[in-house]
Amino acid sequence: MRSAFACLFFVGLCLVTGLVPPEFETLPVGAVIPEGWLRDQVFVQANGYSRNIDVDWPDVASSGWLGGWAEGWERFPYYLDGLVGLAVQTNDSELLHKLHTHVEYILSHQTTEGWLGPVKGRGNFGRGYFPEYDFWPQFCILKSMIQYAEAFPEDSRLEPAIKKSLQIISKRLDVHGLEHYDWARHRWGDALLVVQWYYDRHDEEWLLDLANKLQKQGYDWVDHFHNFKWHERVPNMSVCHQPCHGVNNGQSIKIGSLLWRIHNQTSYLDNPKEAMYNLDKYHGMPSGIFSNDELYAGLGPRQGAELCTVVEYMFSLEVSAAISGDKYGSLFGDRIEKLAFNALPSTFDPSMNYHQYVQQVNQVACKVAPKILWSNIGNHANLYGKAPHFGCCTANYHQGWPKFVKHVWMRKQQRVVVVLYAPSSYATIIDGVKVNFKMTTDYPFIDGKVFIQVTSEKNIPIEVMLRIPEWTDGATVTVNQDAPVPAKSNSYHSVKLNTNSRIVLDIPLTIRIQEHEYKNSISIHRGPLLFSLGLQYAKKRIDNCKKGECDDEFDFEITTPQPWNYALAINKNNLQESIKFFTKSIDKIPFSHKSIPVFGVVKGKKIKSWVIDTELQTTAVMPQSPVQSDEQDEELTLVPFGSTNARIAMFPVLE
Repeated sequence: MRSAFACLFFVGLCLVTGLVPPEFETLPVGAVIPEGWLRDQVFVQANGYSRNIDVDWPDVASSGWLGGWAEGWERFPYYLDGLVGLAVQTNDSELLHKLHTHVEYILSHQTTEGWLGPVKGRGNFGRGYFPEYDFWPQFCILKSMIQYAEAFPEDSRLEPAIKKSLQIISKRLDVHGLEHYDWARHRWGDALLVVQWYYDRHDEEWLLDLANKLQKQGYDWVDHFHNFKWHERVPNMSVCHQPCHGVNNGQSIKIGSLLWRIHNQTSYLDNPKEAMYNLDKYHGMPSGIFSNDELYAGLGPRQGAELCTVVEYMFSLEVSAAISGDKYGSLFGDRIEKLAFNALPSTFDPSMNYHQYVQQVNQVACKVAPKILWSNIGNHANLYGKAPHFGCCTANYHQGWPKFVKHVWMRKQQRVVVVLYAPSSYATIIDGVKVNFKMTTDYPFIDGKVFIQVTSEKNIPIEVMLRIPEWTDGATVTVNQDAPVPAKSNSYHSVKLNTNSRIVLDIPLTIRIQEHEYKNSISIHRGPLLFSLGLQYAKKRIDNCKKGECDDEFDFEITTPQPWNYALAINKNNLQESIKFFTKSIDKIPFSHKSIPVFGVVKGKKIKSWVIDTELQTTAVMPQSPVQSDEQDEELTLVPFGSTNARIAMFPVLE
């Protein structure tokens, strides 16, 4: 790659002539192989609705992207974006066949000018049309294509097709700018990602010009997050739509990092951190996501969070983790894990055949309510189904686990970097020698011990960088038979060793409470896991298709017969005494209410005044803590948030 800057010292000027390289190098799809519980989880997804969505659901099966009559806008590109990783990581012949067939069709139908897919995309189930040459689906399909090009470098058609697509985008931006395409104007970060990917391989100047066009014509997300002004729940889209739309925010958090590669200004690199801070402060949920149903919804735990936002937020932070490297310590890696282990699985049934459009932190009933709680969606948005409410999440959730797998390991020149902790393996070449890395761990469930075996045919010096979470205290690293070495929290710890060595990283899964501004409530955490009062529930099948966009078959309502209205007795100065944790083995379905690998026990009392809001079919507003109760003490079992479908995870505290 060309040097990023050429400086004219005699006049004190620096002209941008290229891109600043990311601090960490991301790996191509397929380089990281899931093992252990992570492999089980990826196969849960592969054997769930992901396997049949392009057969059972018209918006993919009959998509306009495949020459069909159904939706020809974002849904097929979303679906393909997750299918690439899922097919390659599982090496599943059926999924690989689907993937190759879909990509073949799209490549063979690219226009001579370079446009991929429909020129004029149909809306859902054939109702209405989006504008001609809408840029947003083009941006989205290109994200899939760059992954496919990495996974199958022998296919020489991909890079020319990507180049032609970027060229027609650049030409059309000169005539029909992003201001005429509202979704693309707010989602231009995905196009910038693809531009930089192609530039890193071909170093062509016109790509920098395209990047500048995108920034100039696109919504200013850097200023949005820096001067954040949306401090309250946004009631409807007449107040604020696109800038307050949760998915737009989740997709755009990475833009600051991408712009740093162009401008080399610290303010850009800092922007994703500012975004996280402001979204947490005004709309943050203890599961790691910010409320958005679909718009910013404040701090209340009964507000929703859209599934699309969860997976897009994860990917934005994966991009930012690579670009910024260890500059922010463990910030991005910590949050990716928090989202992946809590907010992502909690919105599915254990089999990943059904999901919600929006999930709640405190979720005791998922029903069609007489009144609408949400800011911009219908009253059936938290039902479980294959395509409940808008179908974007049905198409888009597929990227969550595959992209998590892809970003577990990264590189920094000759060093290997462990960004996320989950059982996996990775093989690479270092100084001309093939080196194998295998990570074995029950993290984050049983304990925080991570074992990394490094092997090769030739013994060579190797350096491994290990992310040490901010929330831990007393982490240690042991190499072979050496004495344990302390590892500082919120940092990357560097280990130098020879091949045929074993690293043991011990990350104490610290028990802690998070105190929330909302009603002085609390949530309970152990390591990266959020714990909740897991509630048994009953399912009721309903025909919801009269609502418009929904699954052709049915959706589910869920309700719980169990009491849920508890305040906790917590001694904040002695959490080990207040909360006891116990562990079991991890099941083939890691996130399931039927087989909980770790649970906690606390004491609490019922709060009689905290009841169901019958009009909204959710909890009434939580009482302000501290609260009093003359009810009996009860022993309550807390389970991982990601293993629940009915739950309370933000609690009042007893006086």
